[in-house]
Amino acid sequence: FMDEEPDTVVGQVPAANEEFDDPATVMVKLTVSKGRESIKMPTLVGLTETEAKNRILVNNLKLAKDGISYVASYQQPTRGRVIKQFPFEPNDDVTPGAEISLTISSGLPEEAGPMSVNIPLKPAQEGKPSEIKVLLTDAQYETPFEYQVLKNVTKAEMLQVKLIVSPEKNAVIQVKVDNNTADLITITYQDFLAQKSGK
Repeated sequence: FMDEEPDTVVGQVPAANEEFDDPATVMVKLTVSKGRESIKMPTLVGLTETEAKNRILVNNLKLAKDGISYVASYQQPTRGRVIKQFPFEPNDDVTPGAEISLTISSGLPEEAGPMSVNIPLKPAQEGKPSEIKVLLTDAQYETPFEYQVLKNVTKAEMLQVKLIVSPEKNAVIQVKVDNNTADLITITYQDFLAQKSGK
């Protein structure tokens, strides 16, 4: 592999302007470039900082100078996890030695409202099994996320749902019983503040 474009002649034997005795017996040997070597960019998002650094090294890539930044994140509330890789996305062709930058989660933003809420679940008909799906949308999951699926629920029970609200984003818990919406519960940032203060 070389820096020259693929199929470019980069060397020859005998060399240009080299003299030889019998043209009929001379073997001409050409060296042709295959182009630059490339590998597929690995997925770093979701890995710990240490795992991502190791994956960069194992794949013969480099961490850019000042290539790590830390930001608070609702989407990746776990401190120390990669939330963005730059400039290459997973599976992009990248040349060995390319520099990679990482954005690492420093945890939830200061104003985040992590909380637990108990919600009532009950089957469509007491004593007969129902499938109950709990979908969640909150500051972490902007599109409905299948939080939990409970099969063969025959009696009423409570489920603890862990969620995150923000001053700009409420949480919505949708309860589906046998694929029909049975309940829609909205949790606001005011609910978080009240729970936090013990009210």
